[in-house]
Amino acid sequence: MSISVPDERFTYWSPDTLLAEIAIEKPLLACWESKTHPAQIRMQSYLDSISQQLTQFDDLESGLCLEYEIDVERQDRMIRHHDLENYLTPIAQRLGGRRFCLARARKFVGGGSRLRISTCRIEQQSSDLNWPSLSATISGGIDRKEWKSSLVDVANTRVSEPLGPGPVHLEIAWRTDPALNWTRLWKPTGDGLGPLLGYSRVGASFHPQDDRITSIGFHLTHDPKMSRTVDLRVAWKLVEPDESLIEVE
Repeated sequence: MSISVPDERFTYWSPDTLLAEIAIEKPLLACWESKTHPAQIRMQSYLDSISQQLTQFDDLESGLCLEYEIDVERQDRMIRHHDLENYLTPIAQRLGGRRFCLARARKFVGGGSRLRISTCRIEQQSSDLNWPSLSATISGGIDRKEWKSSLVDVANTRVSEPLGPGPVHLEIAWRTDPALNWTRLWKPTGDGLGPLLGYSRVGASFHPQDDRITSIGFHLTHDPKMSRTVDLRVAWKLVEPDESLIEVE
C-alpha cells in the first residue's frame, strides 16, 4: 500500500454552481434484463422521468457534475446489495456521460433521495491526496476480461491484504482519450478492486465487495494522446462509524 502524493496526470473536481436538484422517490439499480422484462420497463420509465425534468440543460455539453444522494431507508442496506456505481451509471448514460467530468454518490438512511446537476470547478487541494492509493496504466479493450485482470494484478502488488471490515469511501480518477465514453470504465474498474475491497465469494475474481462503498467520487481528465490506454488512480479510506451511520432528519 502506498501513501498518495499529488499526481499531475489527474484533475480532481468539485461541484460549483448548482443548476438543478430533483427528488427521486425510488432510486433504481442498473439491470440487464431484456427490453420487455418488467424490471427493464421500470428502469426506462424511471430514466425517462429524470431526463424530462432536466431538459433545460440539454445544450450543456461538458463540464458538469452529477451528484446522487441515495436514501436506502434501512441501516442493513448500507453495506449490502446497494452498489453506488449501479445507481449512477444508468442515469449518467441516459443524460450523456461525456457531459460530466465529475460524478458523486453517497448512501444514507432517512430524508429522501436527491439528484443534483452542477457545474464543476477544479479542486486545488483534494483531501484524498493524502489517502492510501494505487495507480495503474492499462491498455486494450475495456470490455475484455484481460483489462480487469490487469487491474487485479496491479492491485495485488499494491495492496497486501483487503481493507478491514466496514464501509469505505473511494475516489477514482481516470485519464483517457476524449473519444472514450468514460462511464464504460466505471464498472470494470470496480470489478478489478477485489484485492482492496475483499471478495463477495471465494474464487470470484471480478466480484468485489463493492456494496460496502458508502461514498464514491469519479473524476475525469481528458488527454487526446492516450488513445487506447487509460491511466487510473484509486484512493480510499475506511469510514468512521459516525460517518457511515448517517440519518438525515
